[in-house]
Amino acid sequence: MAGHWKIAVVEATTVNDQKFFPLTEPLAYEIENGNITIGRTRICDDYAFLSGKLDDDTIFGTYRAFGLGFSEEMGDFRLTKIH
Repeated sequence: MAGHWKIAVVEATTVNDQKFFPLTEPLAYEIENGNITIGRTRICDDYAFLSGKLDDDTIFGTYRAFGLGFSEEMGDFRLTKIH
């Protein structure tokens, strides 16, 4: 996956279904034009991304899964920054 990706570290979660979004797997993030994208980039053609607008304390956005020949919106998310 092209871009300027950095490693994302998840310190705490309230997710009940790890298969829905891979928080226990290695994740990467990229910030561009005031938006952040966080997701799985190591598995070719099986990408999972959370994308939303950066805010002071909370980030709201959409969850998409995509790969070769498909793209599917899976839901919405909310992330809270730890200061």
